[in-house]
Amino acid sequence: MSDEKNEEKEILGTVEHALTKTGESDGMVVIPEELPVLTLRNTVLFPGSIVPLGIGRPKTVRLVEESIKSNGLVAVVAQRDPDIDDPVPADLYGLACAARLVKLVKASKDNFSVVVQGLSRVRLTEYTQSLPYLKARITAIDDPPFNQVEVEALTMSLKKTAREVLRLIPELPPSAAELLERVDDAGVLSDLIASNVEASVDEKQSVLETIELVPRMRRVLELLSRQLEVLKLS
Repeated sequence: MSDEKNEEKEILGTVEHALTKTGESDGMVVIPEELPVLTLRNTVLFPGSIVPLGIGRPKTVRLVEESIKSNGLVAVVAQRDPDIDDPVPADLYGLACAARLVKLVKASKDNFSVVVQGLSRVRLTEYTQSLPYLKARITAIDDPPFNQVEVEALTMSLKKTAREVLRLIPELPPSAAELLERVDDAGVLSDLIASNVEASVDEKQSVLETIELVPRMRRVLELLSRQLEVLKLS
């Protein structure tokens, strides 16, 4: 149990470090035009999020091992159907998250855990390789302009609702609330909440695919408010 708690603290610390670096030019990652494609069965990765992922499929293990030896950059995309063991491009969503592989840990003989850090939204425009694992050309997605007044109002609403949710989940560490208060960038805040809110893969993918900031924040607020109502009834 202590090892799990230490790993949780380490990951949370890495998240805090990544979020405090948002907006800084030093150490900016240049994402190439082609990336290996890491597929996820039951979750969606968001920019700014750092999460541990269990991997066991031979293709995925090889992808991770070879990517870590090079630049450690991949495109992480969710499967439309989690029951498919060997997904092809048609089984995957078109919008992904460019990510950096932070650490690989061998959990058992054939199973690994890899910590990934989401970097930015990217579109998978053309698959260029299927074996030994998928690769695709990507297109970066620029942030469109937004209404500052609306964003500030939604930021306050998101933080207020998130505080109420955190208050009703006592098992979460106090550092989770502290992290919430330290995030000032509206896009980072909405993606951080979307990554952790109780929602289906389809719902989270719809948030990832919502490029305009104001509609994205409204959608995240809807999902978070729904979770709050469920918590109040439980």
